[in-house]
Amino acid sequence: VDVALDLVELFKVGFTLFAAYLSYKKMAKSFFDSFFGNKKLIEHEEEKEKLFLENIRTAIQEEIEKQHKKAKEVDNGVDDTAVPTKVEQVTALVTSHIVKGNDIKLLAMPESEKAKEEGKTFQGEKDNLRKKSLEARQQFRYITSADHQKLLELYGEIKEDTE
Repeated sequence: VDVALDLVELFKVGFTLFAAYLSYKKMAKSFFDSFFGNKKLIEHEEEKEKLFLENIRTAIQEEIEKQHKKAKEVDNGVDDTAVPTKVEQVTALVTSHIVKGNDIKLLAMPESEKAKEEGKTFQGEKDNLRKKSLEARQQFRYITSADHQKLLELYGEIKEDTE
């Protein structure tokens, strides 16, 4: 249950930033068209877009690190082995699922029997996550196929650890 709550928080962060990026792309198009080829403005917008995209990964990564630190404070038995590698792998997994739209599988996951017995329900969390996912999907429709490709190239592939 604790892991599921942590994953929910990671997806909330990811969806919030992904939707912000997609909103920016929708809004920036009109600005971009008004640059009339001004190279400085175009370069500035391209750098801004790059920072927006990097921010999705960075924020998720920081949230994972924060959760790990908090877990270590509560339980000294929390594994400290290869934390940066694990954080990177989970970050890549979460961002990939968000960009590819695989979040629906997580949102549909049934409550565990243990959680039901303890009277815990996560329907509010699921609904909140579903809302954020829907907002991101709606914004996703407005970006170009080139922007879709850029997102998939950056976040779509989960690199396997060959070690």
